[in-house]
This record gives sequence, C-alpha cells and structure tokens, in this order.
Amino acid sequence: MAIPAAVAASTVLLFYHINRTFRQRPLGYLFLLLCAGLGLSGSLYGLSSLDLAVSITPYAPFPEAYSGVAAWYLGLAAASLTERLVSCGAFGLLIASFWAFSRFTRDRPVFGAFFAPLLVALVFAAVSFALKSDLPGLARIVGLRLDRNMALSAAGIAVSCVLILADFIFFAKPGPERK
Repeated sequence: MAIPAAVAASTVLLFYHINRTFRQRPLGYLFLLLCAGLGLSGSLYGLSSLDLAVSITPYAPFPEAYSGVAAWYLGLAAASLTERLVSCGAFGLLIASFWAFSRFTRDRPVFGAFFAPLLVALVFAAVSFALKSDLPGLARIVGLRLDRNMALSAAGIAVSCVLILADFIFFAKPGPERK
C-alpha cells in the first residue's frame, strides 16, 4: 500500500515548480495542501467505496517503518467521513509544510532539492513512531479527548504550523530568482 508514499513523492516533486511559480507563500501552501489532501482522500474514497481487497505486505524499497503508515492509511477506510477528511488533510499539510526546506538556501538550490525529500522520508518514521505511542493519553493531559487518528492529526497540524511559521521567519521567499 504505497499511496501515502506516492502522494508524498509527487508533492515533493512539485516543490521546485512551486518555488518558481508562486510568489506568495499562502497560495503555495494552499496549492500543495489541495494536491496532497485530494490525492490522499480521493484514493481513500476509492478504497472504501469500491471495497477493494488490499494487504500490507513488505516491499523492498520501503523501510519497515513505512508499514505503520500503510496500516494507518488502510485503517482510515473504516473511519468516519470527518475523521478521514481531517486525517488526510493533516497528513497533506504535514507533507506540504516541508516546502520551506526546498528553499533552505537561495545560493544553493540543489541542496534544498535533496534536503526536503530526506526530511519528508523521515516523516514516515516519525508517524510510525507516533502511531505506536500513546497520543490520546498525551491529548488528555492538555484536556482533549481524542481517539488515535484525531490525536495524530492534531499532532501533525501542530508540527505543520511550527514549520510554516519557521518558513515565514527564516526561509527565502518563493518566486523566480532575480539576477
């Protein structure tokens, strides 16, 4: 089940083009969120409505940590519509929030071209780790009563907001390079 990895890879491939197309960060993030979120939720809709038989089998190019993400994604097919949309949107926003790292340095754009995909690959390991931890228990500490998927979505949205804020503070603006 490589749909989350495929959506993440295609979103990362858009980073370079988005850097040259959009001058405003909010429009770029909105475009990336729509691409990633619609890709995830559309394929999830197909999985749940067509009742396809899908298994999670280890695939050599993917590390073992990815199996947790694949299991989470397949589990969303049985979740409520609200939970599906929030989870797909949060995961899409998390992937899109790494757009800033493709503009890590204006002098060496190739560095960002390799650095951003590396960080996105690390997201899969972090999500798998978060799925094994007690996120609903951590949410109860701050007074929220959330199930596992919603707690994971809240954590993803929080991390995304921090990364997007860092983009506005530290990273170069997108847009065509000025000579």
